[in-house]
Amino acid sequence: MLVFFGRTYASDNPRRPPYEFNEEQKRAWEALEDRLHARVAEACGYRRVQGTGDASAPSLSPLEAACLRVCIALLDHKVQLHEYESPLVYASALLGLATDG
Repeated sequence: MLVFFGRTYASDNPRRPPYEFNEEQKRAWEALEDRLHARVAEACGYRRVQGTGDASAPSLSPLEAACLRVCIALLDHKVQLHEYESPLVYASALLGLATDG
């Protein structure tokens, strides 16, 4: 699903899917994109990504933590008018996921 959002979220294509991220989802997605860009830059030798240094935090990398925040934000989406406004519902329907498994 994250690949689907990566390909469609910032698309200027007029046929872009109709889902909309809420503000929390936008912040979480943009933070994940920042971490992904940093990870690519690190892998290419451009700079080193620093962790938070918080010993009480779970042992997740900054990229893993950003990905987890996106997943949580996707689950925390109130459907207002139409269920397909939810990115998670829209992507699930597109992938053919049914409620009965």
